[in-house]
Amino acid sequence: MPHLPMAARLYVAAVSVVGLALSVVAALAIDVHLLDEVLILALLYVVGDMFSARGTHDRLSISLGSVAALAAIFLVGTWGAVLVALVGSLGGDKESR
Repeated sequence: MPHLPMAARLYVAAVSVVGLALSVVAALAIDVHLLDEVLILALLYVVGDMFSARGTHDRLSISLGSVAALAAIFLVGTWGAVLVALVGSLGGDKESR
């Protein structure tokens, strides 16, 4: 991050700390009986993130992993969805490679 201004560095650091804290809270707060579903949704997220759907004019694309992340909110609740999203944050940005 050497080319980022100091304000941007502080913002990235703050978001990272809050994300880490939420991940720890989610891991402690999740119902143990939902862990299987969380793992399956996380796996679906990883597989879906490898593919993307193009729009009608091929200008926009959406990762199919976002479908699993959205489904996680309804299927395993907020804390489970946080853990599924954590998997997505570890993958990085495939556009920048």
